[in-house]
Amino acid sequence: MAPEEERSLALDQVIRRVRILLEELYGSDGFHTWSDAAFIRVVEQQVVFLVLSGFHDDVVLNVRCYVVRDVERPDEALGHYLACCNSEQLFGGFSIDEDADVCFDYSLLGSAITEDSLHLAIEVVAHAAAGYAPEIIDRWGGVSSLEKLRIQMESQEGGSESDEDEPAN
Repeated sequence: MAPEEERSLALDQVIRRVRILLEELYGSDGFHTWSDAAFIRVVEQQVVFLVLSGFHDDVVLNVRCYVVRDVERPDEALGHYLACCNSEQLFGGFSIDEDADVCFDYSLLGSAITEDSLHLAIEVVAHAAAGYAPEIIDRWGGVSSLEKLRIQMESQEGGSESDEDEPAN
């Protein structure tokens, strides 16, 4: 079997396992399928994305929350603030992407995913987003991920199309 086929088989197996674990943890209504290899879970006010992708002979599950979307004043001070926040994190870390969105990511190897590790990853990401979003919004502007989702849904209802794609790892 070619490496691409092995990776694809490994990815399919981990996707099935993650779906089963999500159903066991949260029930079938406790998460949404975003695409073949991505899921969404809303934890209180945080929108948490779970995206699976091939990685060598394994699979990586990236658990991400867009802590603040559309930061209005991204600057060096925000970069420094996020670096200081990262020094306080045991698991996961903050970043800012090309769209001026502040993200918090936590990654797991597919071969190591258990019910406990999956639940912990989702909770850590949601907790970090909830804890840091208010200060980031106050100091640098922007909106929460849930508010951004509401805005997008309202614009789709009004007839305009969203340009949002699957979250990248």
